[in-house]
Amino acid sequence: MYSTATSGSLANLRPAGAPAGGSGGMTPASSSLLGGNAASGPVSVTFDEFGKLRLVPPATTDASEKLKEECRDLTSKVSEFTTLVSDLLTAVTSRAAEIEREKRRAVALRTAVEREPARRVSELNRISFLLRERQMQLDRLTAQYETYAKVEAEQTAVIESLTSK
Repeated sequence: MYSTATSGSLANLRPAGAPAGGSGGMTPASSSLLGGNAASGPVSVTFDEFGKLRLVPPATTDASEKLKEECRDLTSKVSEFTTLVSDLLTAVTSRAAEIEREKRRAVALRTAVEREPARRVSELNRISFLLRERQMQLDRLTAQYETYAKVEAEQTAVIESLTSK
């Protein structure tokens, strides 16, 4: 509860519930200091519910308290938003790293797939070369065998002709 007075009636100013006999600690010298000038008008002096002297009107004090509470709410909401954005940024960064790994893996697999036909042609050429080489070795060994078989047959014939005489 507020008790109000203008600068002209400071002598009667007292906290709500204070005895009527006291001046609330105001002296005539202090009351002249609180008087308004022609440009700003009279100063409104009030006492709040705790008996504190207030120079600001109660409506302004209430509006100030309301604004202070709204600022706290806004600060809280901004802090919560900052936390959410930070968490989102962390999640997006994590997903981006995972996507980058998968992208590198896909590029490596694509490169391997693109190289596969060339690798197969190379392997086919290598195997064909080995096959030709082994075929030539087989032909050479077959010819050598036939030559040795002929020599053996001739030697056997000579041995038989010599033993039968």
